[in-house]
Amino acid sequence: MAKPNNLEIVNEFSDFVWVEIQTRFGDFATPKDIIYHFIERGLVEPTKLRNYLILKDFDKFLVTNKGHVTNTFYDLSIKYNLSDRQVQGIVYKYRKFYYLCFYINQKTKDV
Repeated sequence: MAKPNNLEIVNEFSDFVWVEIQTRFGDFATPKDIIYHFIERGLVEPTKLRNYLILKDFDKFLVTNKGHVTNTFYDLSIKYNLSDRQVQGIVYKYRKFYYLCFYINQKTKDV
């Protein structure tokens, strides 16, 4: 697995992308415009977005199903047209990846 990015690199990337988005959509770009732009450019895979939505829905469905994990996996498999085993794998495998500290190294070098 790759090392986390430095905060400086993340800021440089966000400035560069913001110029691209302003050129394409203007100053009032919506989050949908930005996500669509990222998908078109190949910066974000649609499956990663789906996995993120599955994790968010998992928490919501778990409350609705009163803590019954099996029913939650069945509900998610119906919603996303996946097998319950695939949904279970996504939840257990990718849950740790959706935290800021995992992808960005907050420590910067003193220059």
